[in-house]
Amino acid sequence: MTTVADVEAKKTELESAMGIAVEALKILIPGTVEYDEVVTRYLGDKAALLKIPDERVAAKVAENHDRIVTAKATLTEAITRAIGTLGLEELIGGPVKTLTYYNVPSKDAQGVATLSSGIVLNPLSEEARRKIRARMKAKKDSDEAEVKSKRAKIIKPDGTSTSPTQFVKDTLGPEGVAAEAQKATDAGNANWYPHTFIDSQAKFEEFCEKYSLVGYTRET
Repeated sequence: MTTVADVEAKKTELESAMGIAVEALKILIPGTVEYDEVVTRYLGDKAALLKIPDERVAAKVAENHDRIVTAKATLTEAITRAIGTLGLEELIGGPVKTLTYYNVPSKDAQGVATLSSGIVLNPLSEEARRKIRARMKAKKDSDEAEVKSKRAKIIKPDGTSTSPTQFVKDTLGPEGVAAEAQKATDAGNANWYPHTFIDSQAKFEEFCEKYSLVGYTRET
């Protein structure tokens, strides 16, 4: 097992080797084999030195493994007891599956550096957050498209106009609209609206071609 003392000794050796390399480079001729070898060793030692902080942490954890296990067990027991005493699961309407404690650098109202501490109950997984972000983006895009669509109008062959939504509904019919809505829901897009079929000129032209609609134009 690598100890913290081992890591510190390694750090000292690396720093010493880098110092020797710096002095050697002062007298060696750039471009020579010897010079390039020293540079290569120096860069390797520098890269290794950058890993020392992580190695120190790993060594400390390994050295204190048994004490850490005991501390975690004690903390788990205390947290479990506190959850029951506070009636936390009843308060949140379900079990406490995950509890995350944080203690991170922050700033107070005056901008002074401080530490922000707290806990998060049942934090969302990255996958859940990704799905929420995707739904929010889809809703935002749909709302923007709806605003644009409301400004647009479809001119019929007889010169009268209708809204994009009504145009799509008239073309697809109730059953067609319901079928498309179901397809969108199955695909995870709960924010589908009829106007999204023709919310751009290209999509409008494609829609007209698909349903053999002639003499219609889209104005914005």
